[in-house]
Amino acid sequence: MEPEEEFLENASLLINYTKKEINQFISWTVKLKPLTISSENILANLESVAADINKLKKEYKERKNLLNDNNINV
Repeated sequence: MEPEEEFLENASLLINYTKKEINQFISWTVKLKPLTISSENILANLESVAADINKLKKEYKERKNLLNDNNINV
């Protein structure tokens, strides 16, 4: 696995873990509305970051395949 691929996998895992932790926090603080709202905002931001990382993974894979198809070493 290339360092770039490892980074992307690690980033995805960390975001997924963080989303689970925030959901747990939300379940604990359901009566404390301001904390729940802040947590939900963070969760929405994480969803956006997760989508960006997935897009980056796809772009990286496409670029790597293109380079491999053309026998270009980077």
